[in-house]
Amino acid sequence: KNSGGCSASIIKDIKIENIIKLFPPNAFSPDGDNLNDTWIPTMDDDYTAAITIYDIRGNMVYSTSDKTPWDGTNSKTGDKVKSGEEFKWIAIIKDKFGNISKDKGDITIK
Repeated sequence: KNSGGCSASIIKDIKIENIIKLFPPNAFSPDGDNLNDTWIPTMDDDYTAAITIYDIRGNMVYSTSDKTPWDGTNSKTGDKVKSGEEFKWIAIIKDKFGNISKDKGDITIK
């Protein structure tokens, strides 16, 4: 109410978006020393993700939908990545209710 005793109300639709917690490393070192030899984002068990990794020219080098980590091998050529190379990743994430979101980022080979 205002000072004159008049009141008003407003109704608005609010869309609540699902916030998915995806924790991707930005680098890894697939050099066989058993330290950071593979790459996969960490996420809550309530989520599934289809992850695709691309080289800097946009060529797909790896894809998974079952949380299998990438070991640095190009799935098309069989070549191993080299230190200093950079890649892009895209994840299509689905929660237990079927809500879908997208995330992306970079990976540097150390």
